[in-house]
Amino acid sequence: MLQRAGRGDGGLPAGGGQQRGAGDASRTIRRITERFAPAPLPPGNPTPIEAMAHRLKTPEGRNLYALRKQTPEPVFGIIKAVLGFRQFLLRGFDNVRGEWNLVTMAYNVKRLFAFAGAA
Repeated sequence: MLQRAGRGDGGLPAGGGQQRGAGDASRTIRRITERFAPAPLPPGNPTPIEAMAHRLKTPEGRNLYALRKQTPEPVFGIIKAVLGFRQFLLRGFDNVRGEWNLVTMAYNVKRLFAFAGAA
């Protein structure tokens, strides 16, 4: 049996992953209270990371960040999962650009066939 380093239980939660722990309820309550909490005050003289963290904690920032689910992210998932593209085979910026152009053309052709079948 394979085990993760440093864990004698094979990396599985207690009960073989079938049971939920008592911590799950408190985590859900915390998420709900965070979701409906008023926007925090911006930090004074923030670093870029702190400024971005604050921006993402505001309702507008959360809504803007949620748009990633419907715009670019699925495209990369389809390219990886359906088209099987995981790494570039060529070296050099111009070669990689050409290879990426081929991948995106293949994705676009796939989409055209999907749209043609739907019509």
